[in-house]
Formats: sequence, C-alpha cells, structure tokens
Amino acid sequence: MSDNDAREPRSTPALTRGLVLQTPITADQLPPVGPPLETVVVNADYGRRRPLAEEWELLAAYLRPHPHLELKVRFSNKKPWDLEFLAPFGHLRKLWIDGTTPESMDGLHHVSQLRSLIIFDEGKRRSLEVLSQLTDLRSLVIAGNSRELDALATLPNLRSLSLRGVKRDNLEFLGDAEQLGILTMDYGRIDDLSALAALPSLQMFGMGHTKPADLSPISRCSRLVRLILDHMPLTSFPDLSALAALKVIEAIELKGFEDLSPLATAPNVRYIAVDSKTLQPGAFTVLAHHPTLEYLDAGLRNDALSYQPNQMLDLPRDVNHHYDKILAELADLIVDS
Repeated sequence: MSDNDAREPRSTPALTRGLVLQTPITADQLPPVGPPLETVVVNADYGRRRPLAEEWELLAAYLRPHPHLELKVRFSNKKPWDLEFLAPFGHLRKLWIDGTTPESMDGLHHVSQLRSLIIFDEGKRRSLEVLSQLTDLRSLVIAGNSRELDALATLPNLRSLSLRGVKRDNLEFLGDAEQLGILTMDYGRIDDLSALAALPSLQMFGMGHTKPADLSPISRCSRLVRLILDHMPLTSFPDLSALAALKVIEAIELKGFEDLSPLATAPNVRYIAVDSKTLQPGAFTVLAHHPTLEYLDAGLRNDALSYQPNQMLDLPRDVNHHYDKILAELADLIVDS
C-alpha cells in the first residue's frame, strides 16, 4: 500500500451520493465506504422478494462503522410490512422510510439512537407513541398522522421539524420545543399560529400550499433569520419591522399579494425572492434604497419582466446561490448544535 493510500480515505467507486440496492443483497454489492457516499437506498419491493433477515443483518454490519450514512428504505407495493427489520440497526443515526404505510411504527424502538428521521406515511394513521423513545432525535420530517403528533412534545432535542399534510387547530402539540430552530409546514392546515412566538429558538420558518389564518404571530418571532411563504392565498404580509435578525424573505406565488411594502419593513433583510405571475416590475420600487438589501430575485410572468426590478433598483440577482449556501450552513449548525 502506498503512502497516499494510507493517508487518504478510499472513494466509493462509480457512485455519486447514493448506493441503491435491491434483493438479493450480497457482500459484493457493498463497496468500500468513502467520499462521496451519504445514503444507502434499499428498494425493498424491486427484486423478486423482499430482503431476508440475513440481508438486513449484512447491511447493518456494513453501515455500523459509518454513522454519517443514511439508510433509506422504500416499500412500493401493498403487501403488509412493519419496521421489525430495523432490529439489527441499533447503531443507526439517520433513517428515511418511504412508500406504502407500515402496519405499525413500533419497530422504531430498535433505533433509539436516531438523530434524523423521515417518514412519508400519508396513507393510514398509525400510532406515533414510539417516537417518545427517540430522545436523541434532532431532525424529523413527517407526513400525515395529524392526530398522532402529541409525542413530539416529548422530544427534548428536536431542532428541525417538517410537517406535511397536517391538520390541527393549533401548534400546542409541539409543547415547549425549546430547541426547535427550523419549522416548515406544507399542505394541511394549522388554524392558530400564535404558539410560533413562544418558540424561543426559532430561526427558520416556512409555510406553503395551505390557506393560512392569522399570520401576525410571525411578527413576534424575534430570532427569525429566514421566512418562506409560498403557494397560498395571501392579501397582506405580516409586519416585519421588529425582526432585526431576519436576513432572507421568500414570497413565492402568493395569490392576491400585490403590495411589497411589508417586505421593506424588515430592517436588516439582505436577500428577497418574489415569484408572481401577476406582479408588475413597478411593484418593487418600494424596496428602493433599502439600506441592507444585497440581492433580489424576481420571477415574474416572463424573463424580460423578471430582470426589470434588478435594473430599476440596481440590485444583482443571487446567481451564485450565495444565500442558499449560508442558509444550508445555518441549518446544519442548528441541527448539530
């Protein structure tokens, strides 16, 4: 072995970020782990049969020395299944379950060290009480299960939460959520957002594809750095004048939103993105001479119109995704802190 081989981690050959497997799963399908491998995907229903217990054990042994790797499991047919296959994965830190609804979520107790969990389970309702055993969980994405979310209040380390298709009267199911720094809600409906202002660590909030009620609680989220409102009817934007930490505002396809002046009230905003098929370039004049605004990305009815606000205000577009990178780093910092 050369000196270089001793110093440098071995790259995973012929891979980008994901290794995709289906049955039969054998040792020769599992290459040495190295950059850039991040995810191991098991398409459980793509082969002639679902993985056997010994195949799950083989995969668990492969993942065990590499806690940074995420396991993503897809079930695509209606044959009943559960999460008991997780029994040999007690070391696992990152898990993504996708596809048809399992018969029970109770198998999650096998992976009590999880720090990241994604469950796309929009079919049948299943009890989520088992989540209370995942006390190390920091990041959770969950779809559906509107009536089963009270277990979230028992997760002391939860930093990032994404809810999809959830319908609740309010956000009381979050409890104190003292560590929650990122909250996104898409589809579904939350009638009362007043609990937002009581989340002491909230720095990123996004809401979309819904019919919002009163958005004024956003005005009291004093630590908010990023705000995204998208694809929903909205005639008036919340007042942002008290949000000194707010750096990024994204207003995407908000039906009925014609007055951009509330965006200009954010005292320290640096990046604004607005997508609208109805706005005219002149609507952006209210942002002229904003003391901190650095970038403006407008997506209007066509390219010619989209670039006019930049010319009018002498502001560049964020073509190098500068703020995307900054926000990604902030999200990582929130989850890993």
